[in-house]
Amino acid sequence: MEGLRIEAQRLIREGILNFARHPLPDHSDVFTVLEFLQPDHPPRQQSLTSRQLRENAYTIWNPSFEQFRPPAEPMLRLVTFEFATDFSNMGRQFIYARRGVFMDIFQCFHLDEYILYMVGHDLEGFYILDDVPGREPCFCIDTVAYKLIWTHDEAIHTTNALLLSRKTKNSLQASSEFRQTLLDHRRLVSSPYLLAFVSAARSLTFINSTLTKEGINTRNMERETGWKSWRHEDGYKPNDDADPNTLMEWSWLMHSALANLHNAALHLHRTEATFELIKKLIGSYGNGQKGRRAQASNIEILRAVKVLQTQCTFGAKRIEHLEEQCRLQVSAIASTIARNDAQAALDDSTSMKVVAIMTMAFLPATFFAALFALPSLDWSQSNVIQEKFWVYWAFVVPSTLAIFAMWLPFTPRLVKWRKRKVVPWIQQQQQRAVREEADQAAEVVSVRRRESRRRSVSVAPMSSGHKHEYV
Repeated sequence: MEGLRIEAQRLIREGILNFARHPLPDHSDVFTVLEFLQPDHPPRQQSLTSRQLRENAYTIWNPSFEQFRPPAEPMLRLVTFEFATDFSNMGRQFIYARRGVFMDIFQCFHLDEYILYMVGHDLEGFYILDDVPGREPCFCIDTVAYKLIWTHDEAIHTTNALLLSRKTKNSLQASSEFRQTLLDHRRLVSSPYLLAFVSAARSLTFINSTLTKEGINTRNMERETGWKSWRHEDGYKPNDDADPNTLMEWSWLMHSALANLHNAALHLHRTEATFELIKKLIGSYGNGQKGRRAQASNIEILRAVKVLQTQCTFGAKRIEHLEEQCRLQVSAIASTIARNDAQAALDDSTSMKVVAIMTMAFLPATFFAALFALPSLDWSQSNVIQEKFWVYWAFVVPSTLAIFAMWLPFTPRLVKWRKRKVVPWIQQQQQRAVREEADQAAEVVSVRRRESRRRSVSVAPMSSGHKHEYV
């Protein structure tokens, strides 16, 4: 593990993790600090400058300080920083703070150096570093919206945490909702696993809201297309009047819903694994923790985890169901587009048939008129019809009738040949595509089942000798 820390320090020096001034002047040197002191009271919120943060890191927050006074009650301290990812520069992370200030807080909270490597990458999951004897475990939760790092000092009943919030509108909103959920569960501040539980619970709330939204979108799409797996008494009829732009918009909406459901499945996997690991942690570390409050908080967390794990189980099935509904709508929309294309091709074929008939009707007459060059009509004479007029039509009429006589029987035979040769080939291709799609769906279900069984048996009990747990 020491080699990993050395490698992490080298990569940090090479610029994987950088520090910069906040782009907004009002936020350039102000950091929010929340301290949960009393379970029945709201947290104390402070806005501290870099200088004040550094002073606190060396004095009132540092147990090594001579005049340090431990809190009388269990306490959770949460310091918030903002960061951004420069995707145009190899995905490098930029923390909006001074390097010295951030590192002073990092060392004051006794955070593991390898955490800096994790912060420098988007490694979503729940991590625990507990390989250093005599030092409290270091926890890290990495999500799309924020990164959460903390340690719990059992001697002074204090949890010190850093919240790194991604500087985007949605991520800042997610961080704010995380803090609100933490406020709702502040009675459990004695447990070192409170932050992991709150993060997973908040993630599950987000997943449930996503499934509700996509379920509504799918039902609305069923109403628009008229295709669904169930019917009212009067039933819905397929919508055959949608224009191509509307069909393309429907297709885009359903593919967007499938992408959102895929993301929800990924978040649900991380949430399930986090809940499972919390149970293992409480079973391994919890027995050795002192204080009735900590044990009571852990028991309360276990009760809540049991309820939320049930939601995860049924949520996974709901995701599968919604994905199948979305795929049904995508297939229905694709079928409608194909039918419209076929109708357009049929209309074009009818137009071409009219052109062909007109051509066959006039071509013989034109041919013989050019061949004979007969002056069959003379409008300057009293007798307009000339004597050789009937010779011209004696050739034109039989030739035209002969052409139609040959064309009429040839067309049905051509249609029969297409039905006998072309249509079966198209049906075979369609059946092959359906079988391949069914095989792929079965493979996905099989993989998910294997992953579910693997997760249920692969999380080993935690012990102080474990070096690095990843979920």
